[in-house]
Amino acid sequence: MPAGIFIALFAYLLGSVPTGLVLTAFFQKASENIGSQNIGATNIYRTAGKTLGVLTLIGDVLKGALPVSSRSSWVVRVVGLRSQV
Repeated sequence: MPAGIFIALFAYLLGSVPTGLVLTAFFQKASENIGSQNIGATNIYRTAGKTLGVLTLIGDVLKGALPVSSRSSWVVRVVGLRSQV
């Protein structure tokens, strides 16, 4: 499987993981039916506490940053782009 297809599939699957739902289930806090009934970081912050809200936000950011950074390094290696720093 070409690396580009693998990275795209990985990014899609990673992005489909609901971080707020996973964290609240792990810590046994039900928050998707409270407040705005959303599993995003803001509702988790309001209903399950500051720690889980911040962890949800970090997890959501990493879900986007990880595939982008891995794709960027792959493009640099394959295409041979060099940083001009």
